[in-house]
Amino acid sequence: MFMKKKFLIIAVVLYLLICPTFVFAEEPLNPEETVNNTMSGRADALITIGDGIYGDGEGVNQKPIPELVGAYIKVFLALLGVALTMIIVFAGYLWLTAGGSEEQVKKARAWITNGIVGMIITMSAYAITDYVISRLV
Repeated sequence: MFMKKKFLIIAVVLYLLICPTFVFAEEPLNPEETVNNTMSGRADALITIGDGIYGDGEGVNQKPIPELVGAYIKVFLALLGVALTMIIVFAGYLWLTAGGSEEQVKKARAWITNGIVGMIITMSAYAITDYVISRLV
């Protein structure tokens, strides 16, 4: 019971430490684009960057539908790959904590085998999706 709580606490702490590092932010403004690095120059640069986002059809999704569908499929497959990786890590944890129990080792091996097979299928599906979408667009 104590090991499960300890594992859960370590997993939550690692999650909180790793997740904030994935930030999809806009690159900082180029100092040459701003006028003497003043606030009005920065505002002009921001207005230039934001032109056409909400109207004029400039910033609206111009991507073809197959490309959008492919992007959604790729995101789903990537998340599935992460889940399968977590399953493999959990199975490894089960194996490490088996303590000589042959039944738990068999269970862990089955989980690892299923995780690897799922990972192979997922990576194949990702490669096929990438190939098909690149040919359609």
